[in-house]
Amino acid sequence: MRESLEEAERELKRVDHLIYVSLKYTRTVDVLKSTVQRIIDSYDSAIRSMLKYLEEQGRISSIPKSPGLRARILREQFAEEPVFQDFLVHYGLMREILRAEFDRREEFRRHVTMISKLKSSLVEVTIDSITLDYKKVRAFVRLAEEFMRNEGKGDVAEMLRRVEVELEFDKRYY
Repeated sequence: MRESLEEAERELKRVDHLIYVSLKYTRTVDVLKSTVQRIIDSYDSAIRSMLKYLEEQGRISSIPKSPGLRARILREQFAEEPVFQDFLVHYGLMREILRAEFDRREEFRRHVTMISKLKSSLVEVTIDSITLDYKKVRAFVRLAEEFMRNEGKGDVAEMLRRVEVELEFDKRYY
């Protein structure tokens, strides 16, 4: 459980480096795509950690190998928590973006864009949008950690508020 959270934190460090260093200097769609993959890996590790916690608590019997099934089980376990549902929808979107065909626009420029062709729409991934995605996955990892620290007790919305305050503080004094 703890190892998965530590892996999620390591992936977040990689995402941070990709956004604030690699993208700053290369500005390519390949780096954007790699960043999306690292965000998905962070989500995967945090989800795996939460499922291990739920397994230890006896709320689930086993953890599936498939990332999609793991997300579905977590979605079912937290069906009444809109905060977790929102994060899991975002995780699904990131996976869909990565698997979709894509086009490149304005490579090597500030507004480099990866245009993913999803079934229902086009999604543009830019430096600004991937930065927001990074902040969201970072909040999810911290929320998972907070949830397990509180042993699943307490209001998830209040936990998220504390996590957001902590992340805002980190951003100002980092």
